[in-house]
Amino acid sequence: MGKLLNKAGVQWLPGALRGARDRLFQVVLGNGAAWCGWPVKEENRTGPAQAPVPLRRYPFPYRCALSICNDTDTFYYPVFEEFHAFVNGTKPTVLGDGLGLEVGDSLWVWSEQKFLSLYHGLPHQDPPTPSPEFGRLVELGRLGWLDVLHGFGDWNGEWTLDRDRIRFALDRLQNLGLKPSVYVNHGGYNMAHNIGGPWGYYQKGDLPGERSYCLDLLRGLGFRFFWTDVFYETEKYGEHQRFATQKALDEAVARYDFQRFVAAGDSAESSPARTPAAVFPSDELPPWKRDLFN
Repeated sequence: MGKLLNKAGVQWLPGALRGARDRLFQVVLGNGAAWCGWPVKEENRTGPAQAPVPLRRYPFPYRCALSICNDTDTFYYPVFEEFHAFVNGTKPTVLGDGLGLEVGDSLWVWSEQKFLSLYHGLPHQDPPTPSPEFGRLVELGRLGWLDVLHGFGDWNGEWTLDRDRIRFALDRLQNLGLKPSVYVNHGGYNMAHNIGGPWGYYQKGDLPGERSYCLDLLRGLGFRFFWTDVFYETEKYGEHQRFATQKALDEAVARYDFQRFVAAGDSAESSPARTPAAVFPSDELPPWKRDLFN
């Protein structure tokens, strides 16, 4: 009998679904994993296909890189200045001597609760009310310290942005000379402008035709990197690992909980995902799994 999958990471699913999946995992791993969908030779290959010399991901002698950026959630401006004086600066601060690190930050366009943002208030308020820190944020944004847009704002009402207000926000960034390249966000159904990829359920920012569709507008303004809200797996799987046999690869892939990325994980956890793995066309499922695995 093979080892059973550790299911600690899937306890948020409804009980009935957990039971069904537990039985499925026992069958798959207990009787030997089925073929994962791609050969171990392909998995073990590094560098561009057909290249005589593999390309290093990082320049020698480095093997990895770390990027640090602060999350603007619940950040008031005075705390923002104190935090960065300590983390980025080198002088004495209320938190101790400055660390001298290069740490960026994120910002909102609007904040109903007057957190760090260009405007205080709601997106539909016209004209918008500039925050007291407006000038400082513009200065830091132009210098590149604020290179992450944390969605478009912070509000509690159960309504979503339409493309007109999204265009307004992006036009303001452009006119102010702010050029963030990273788009992140999280939240609930009122944050429908979030990006979900194939794992999304309430996220509509990458669905053409939806009220809050904005991926095309973001890319048009120069955004290059996007956080898919539900895709926050922290365990390491296939990348840069090598497997001695096809069986070893099949068993490793079988232990990967792909289904967590096609099921909702919040209070509406029974909501259907947009593209459940069970209904993927048979020729599309292996590439999708391989991308996740790596």
